[in-house]
Amino acid sequence: SRMDDLRALFKRPDVTSENYEFQIGQFHGRTLIEMEGKEHTAHRRLLSPFLHSGGLEDFVPKIRVAAESVLMPVVRREAAKVSDEMVGSLVESSADRAGGDGEASFDLVSEFTAIYPITVTREMLGVPDEMHETVVRWYESIADAISNLEGAEEPYERGMQTRGELREYFMPLIAERRGQGGKDLVS
Repeated sequence: SRMDDLRALFKRPDVTSENYEFQIGQFHGRTLIEMEGKEHTAHRRLLSPFLHSGGLEDFVPKIRVAAESVLMPVVRREAAKVSDEMVGSLVESSADRAGGDGEASFDLVSEFTAIYPITVTREMLGVPDEMHETVVRWYESIADAISNLEGAEEPYERGMQTRGELREYFMPLIAERRGQGGKDLVS
């Protein structure tokens, strides 16, 4: 799409974010993504110090560490599969084992791309490493519930249970960090 087309689209009064309320709102409450106009601006200002005053830049080293922490176990696993004489070229070895078609023997989406954003988000929120598996479970539960377009009962119930767990975990954390001047997104 062209920028002018998008600008025109977003200025139309009949284009709204109501779908987010239906999909996300029932599990997370009202979020920034579904707010519009003055309400959106007021809430976005709360994030502004983090996003625009060096907060995001402070996380670049943590983002790099997160990428390494997700990717290195995969690399180590693949390296262990390769004989000592072939260690010099993991990519070539993986391609040879995969039939020489240049494909690695791991799934980049499931082993990196799906986990990395969750790891970065957990870091930005200041949630400790030991909570990682719980955060992944929360993410998967909410994602399953949001994408449950058929309205199946199990994903919805699991999403609502996760909603309760998220509130139980984050409300005390927010209260604890309020006014402490931390550098994480919750603070």
